[in-house]
Amino acid sequence: MSETQDACLGAAEIIADNATEILAVYFPIVSTISKIAKRIYEIYQDAECNKPICEVLAKRVKNAEKVIDTTIKNIGKNQENLRNKSYYLVLNTLKIL
Repeated sequence: MSETQDACLGAAEIIADNATEILAVYFPIVSTISKIAKRIYEIYQDAECNKPICEVLAKRVKNAEKVIDTTIKNIGKNQENLRNKSYYLVLNTLKIL
């Protein structure tokens, strides 16, 4: 081998060693970032899937609030009903909604 080839080979070995050292330092960081990005994407997908479910639940809560508001507004008219156990049980089912 010529002197130039030896010098090139030596330089290539040094570059390879340096690259290996650099990769050894940065690999855990890159790996962690990759895992975090993957988890964020999974959370995003779950949120997209859960959005319709949350909308349905929000509508149910609004409906329950309307029933409660109406009951409170008409409390004078509904005193007899409010003392009735079956009326209580019906209103209690709003917790399930």
